Amino acid sequence: MAKQSALNHLATDLVQFNIAVALVSETWFTSNHNYQFAHIVGYNLIRKDRVRKKGGGLVVYVRNDIVSSMISLSNNYNIFIENLWVKCCINDCVYYIASCYHPPKARYTDEELRIALASDIITLSNLPLSSPPVFIIAG
Repeated sequence: MAKQSALNHLATDLVQFNIAVALVSETWFTSNHNYQFAHIVGYNLIRKDRVRKKGGGLVVYVRNDIVSSMISLSNNYNIFIENLWVKCCINDCVYYIASCYHPPKARYTDEELRIALASDIITLSNLPLSSPPVFIIAG
Protein backbone atom coordinates (compact mmCIF):
# COMPACT_ATOMS: atom_id res chain seq x y z
CA MET A 1 0.00 0.00 0.00
CA ALA A 2 2.93 2.34 0.52
CA LYS A 3 3.37 2.46 -3.27
CA GLN A 4 1.13 4.85 -5.21
CA SER A 5 0.28 2.18 -7.81
CA ALA A 6 -1.05 -0.19 -5.14
CA LEU A 7 -3.18 2.56 -3.65
CA ASN A 8 -4.53 3.52 -7.09
CA HIS A 9 -5.47 -0.11 -7.76
CA LEU A 10 -7.31 -0.36 -4.44
CA ALA A 11 -9.13 2.94 -5.09
CA THR A 12 -10.31 1.66 -8.48
CA ASP A 13 -11.63 -1.57 -6.95
CA LEU A 14 -13.39 0.21 -4.07
CA VAL A 15 -15.20 2.62 -6.39
CA GLN A 16 -15.92 0.12 -9.19
CA PHE A 17 -17.48 -2.44 -6.84
CA ASN A 18 -19.03 0.14 -4.46
CA ILE A 19 -17.34 -1.47 -1.46
CA ALA A 20 -18.81 -0.39 1.89
CA VAL A 21 -15.85 -1.23 4.15
CA ALA A 22 -12.36 -2.40 3.19
CA LEU A 23 -9.77 -3.69 5.65
CA VAL A 24 -6.13 -3.68 4.63
CA SER A 25 -3.36 -5.21 6.68
CA GLU A 26 0.37 -4.85 6.24
CA THR A 27 0.11 -1.41 4.65
CA TRP A 28 3.73 -0.44 5.39
CA PHE A 29 2.53 3.15 5.94
CA THR A 30 4.74 5.36 8.07
CA SER A 31 4.43 8.93 9.31
CA ASN A 32 5.97 9.92 5.94
CA HIS A 33 2.75 8.79 4.22
CA ASN A 34 0.43 11.67 5.08
CA TYR A 35 -3.36 11.65 5.02
CA GLN A 36 -3.54 12.95 1.44
CA PHE A 37 -1.30 10.13 0.19
CA ALA A 38 -3.48 7.40 1.71
CA HIS A 39 -6.88 9.08 1.16
CA ILE A 40 -9.31 7.62 -1.36
CA VAL A 41 -12.08 9.92 -2.63
CA GLY A 42 -15.49 8.82 -1.33
CA TYR A 43 -14.04 7.00 1.68
CA ASN A 44 -13.13 7.83 5.25
CA LEU A 45 -9.63 6.71 6.16
CA ILE A 46 -8.90 5.14 9.53
CA ARG A 47 -5.36 3.92 10.00
CA LYS A 48 -2.95 2.57 12.56
CA ASP A 49 0.68 2.52 11.47
CA ARG A 50 3.27 0.24 13.01
CA VAL A 51 5.73 2.35 15.01
CA ARG A 52 8.18 -0.14 16.50
CA LYS A 53 9.68 -1.51 13.29
CA LYS A 54 9.07 -1.45 9.54
CA GLY A 55 6.20 -3.26 7.85
CA GLY A 56 2.83 -4.04 9.35
CA GLY A 57 0.19 -1.37 9.72
CA LEU A 58 -3.57 -1.37 9.30
CA VAL A 59 -6.07 0.71 7.34
CA VAL A 60 -9.84 0.65 7.20
CA TYR A 61 -11.62 2.50 4.41
CA VAL A 62 -15.30 3.22 5.10
CA ARG A 63 -17.59 4.62 2.40
CA ASN A 64 -18.55 8.23 3.18
CA ASP A 65 -22.28 7.47 3.51
CA ILE A 66 -21.61 5.19 6.50
CA VAL A 67 -21.20 6.69 9.96
CA SER A 68 -17.93 5.37 11.35
CA SER A 69 -15.32 6.01 14.00
CA MET A 70 -12.14 4.49 15.31
CA ILE A 71 -12.42 2.87 18.72
CA SER A 72 -9.51 3.16 21.12
CA LEU A 73 -9.45 0.41 23.69
CA SER A 74 -7.05 0.66 26.61
CA ASN A 75 -6.35 -3.01 27.21
CA ASN A 76 -3.19 -4.21 28.87
CA TYR A 77 -2.28 -6.88 26.37
CA ASN A 78 0.97 -7.28 24.46
CA ILE A 79 1.99 -3.98 22.84
CA PHE A 80 3.04 -5.79 19.66
CA ILE A 81 -0.49 -6.98 18.86
CA GLU A 82 -1.78 -4.99 15.89
CA ASN A 83 -5.56 -4.50 15.99
CA LEU A 84 -7.64 -1.60 14.73
CA TRP A 85 -11.28 -1.44 15.88
CA VAL A 86 -13.83 0.60 13.93
CA LYS A 87 -17.48 1.20 14.75
CA CYS A 88 -19.82 1.45 11.75
CA CYS A 89 -23.53 2.18 11.81
CA ILE A 90 -25.43 0.77 8.83
CA ASN A 91 -29.23 0.67 8.65
CA ASP A 92 -29.67 1.11 12.43
CA CYS A 93 -27.24 -1.72 13.13
CA VAL A 94 -23.90 -1.25 14.90
CA TYR A 95 -20.94 -3.17 13.57
CA TYR A 96 -17.68 -3.45 15.49
CA ILE A 97 -15.03 -4.34 12.95
CA ALA A 98 -11.50 -5.37 13.88
CA SER A 99 -8.73 -5.25 11.34
CA CYS A 100 -5.86 -7.43 12.60
CA TYR A 101 -2.34 -8.11 11.43
CA HIS A 102 -0.81 -11.31 12.80
CA PRO A 103 2.74 -11.54 11.39
CA PRO A 104 4.44 -14.88 10.70
CA LYS A 105 7.02 -14.35 13.46
CA ALA A 106 4.88 -12.54 16.00
CA ARG A 107 6.29 -11.23 19.27
CA TYR A 108 3.32 -12.74 21.08
CA THR A 109 1.60 -16.12 21.22
CA ASP A 110 -1.58 -17.10 19.41
CA GLU A 111 -3.20 -17.40 22.83
CA GLU A 112 -2.27 -13.80 23.70
CA LEU A 113 -3.96 -12.64 20.49
CA ARG A 114 -7.11 -14.66 21.26
CA ILE A 115 -7.23 -13.25 24.80
CA ALA A 116 -6.78 -9.69 23.52
CA LEU A 117 -9.58 -10.03 20.97
CA ALA A 118 -11.89 -11.71 23.50
CA SER A 119 -11.20 -8.90 25.98
CA ASP A 120 -12.00 -6.30 23.34
CA ILE A 121 -15.25 -8.05 22.44
CA ILE A 122 -16.31 -8.19 26.10
CA THR A 123 -15.51 -4.48 26.54
CA LEU A 124 -17.45 -3.51 23.41
CA SER A 125 -20.37 -5.80 24.28
CA ASN A 126 -20.83 -3.93 27.54
CA LEU A 127 -21.31 -0.57 25.83
CA PRO A 128 -24.92 0.66 25.91
CA LEU A 129 -26.72 0.09 22.61
CA SER A 130 -30.39 -0.23 21.66
CA SER A 131 -29.75 -3.56 19.88
CA PRO A 132 -26.97 -6.17 20.00
CA PRO A 133 -23.94 -5.27 17.84
CA VAL A 134 -22.42 -7.38 15.09
CA PHE A 135 -18.74 -8.25 15.42
CA ILE A 136 -16.46 -8.77 12.43
CA ILE A 137 -12.81 -9.72 12.87
CA ALA A 138 -10.62 -9.98 9.79
CA GLY A 139 -7.00 -9.78 8.83
